[in-house]
Amino acid sequence: MLLNQTRALEYLQRCDLAAIIATSATHITYLSDYQYWGDKVVRGYMNRPGATSGLATENYALLTAAGDGALVIPPLLMPETEVCWVSEVRTFGNPRVDDALVPSHLPAQAQLWFDRLHGPQPATPVEALIGLLRDWGLSQARLGLELEGVTPTAHAALLAALPAATFLDCSNLFRLIRAVKSEEEIHRISRATLIAEEAAQASLCQAAPGRRLPEFVRAFRAGIGQQGADFDHFIFGVHGLGVGEFANYELQAGDALLVDYGCRYQHYVSDSGLTLSLGDPPPALAERYTTLYEALQAGAALLRPGARASAARGAMRSYLADHGITTCNAHGHGFGLEVRDYPIIVDDTGLRLKDDCIDLPADLPLEADMVINLETPLYLSGAASLHAEQTFLVTPAGGKLLVPLERRKPLQPAARV
Repeated sequence: MLLNQTRALEYLQRCDLAAIIATSATHITYLSDYQYWGDKVVRGYMNRPGATSGLATENYALLTAAGDGALVIPPLLMPETEVCWVSEVRTFGNPRVDDALVPSHLPAQAQLWFDRLHGPQPATPVEALIGLLRDWGLSQARLGLELEGVTPTAHAALLAALPAATFLDCSNLFRLIRAVKSEEEIHRISRATLIAEEAAQASLCQAAPGRRLPEFVRAFRAGIGQQGADFDHFIFGVHGLGVGEFANYELQAGDALLVDYGCRYQHYVSDSGLTLSLGDPPPALAERYTTLYEALQAGAALLRPGARASAARGAMRSYLADHGITTCNAHGHGFGLEVRDYPIIVDDTGLRLKDDCIDLPADLPLEADMVINLETPLYLSGAASLHAEQTFLVTPAGGKLLVPLERRKPLQPAARV
């Protein structure tokens, strides 16, 4: 189970909600473990020319205050539910299967799918959700609904069909719940981080003058693929003049480049970065890199429960300023199912995390089991791009490295031969 169920149920009780309903692909995965690749990429116009560019999929996931879960998906995606923990899956629509060659006997699992495909189906996903809410005794309940992912038509249908229910926007509540990771989430993020680090090190240790950046991207892709992960990003900063993934830059002796990379492993992302140095950096660069690394450690020292997210950012910026660096965008962020989850480690914006269920400062207090990435990039125009980045797990005793990412020195391939 990906869901931090204890935390989720505590928030349902705190917000006096009988259930929460996920409508976005990310939060449907979070509540149920279900994921289908097309849910995040198929747009309306791809099936109906002239339609909008909004996502075409309309699915739902439900979590009740009692800890029960349910899922509403198209019938032809039943095989994707094999990994789900929820107790009930409801489907909708006409699957349009051809029954001309149905065998006399089917394996038990295939028979289950067959029966579901051929049983009575609500015409639309929202009708299936309405039926589920009625059958589960929630037709007059106080319900959290992720409004950011629900269509206006579906929202209107819910209000019309269940006038005694109270639907409250819980879009930010979902993000707040996800900020603290479950044991399974921490395991997957750790694995993703280790896969990406090993693939990046293997790729970048082949760096030498005359080689071009796309070579290392291809090697990284191959390396993570061998470990069952998918590509997320692998970017370079060259000469302190910006970043890119596809730049066909040819490495030169003495280059110092920012490298930032990550992969996806079983839905979860990693995010890491370092400085690649072709040769010993000159003293001016070496001193600046040491300052970046030590500033990152100053921020890490404040990754403890109860500290505000902005405190780590403030510690990094203060350390940098004390050492003469004022142009580094030292910051950090949580991550997991998305490349940036709460908390975001920036200055206090004065904004609030607000929907119909919660209203609290966006400068969140840190909690145990948050996974936080800190980074200190520095672009020295025309000279070099420097970068230090590490990932930490917040524990009751403070922040600790999620996996060992050595960043005390830039990566020097020649020194590793």
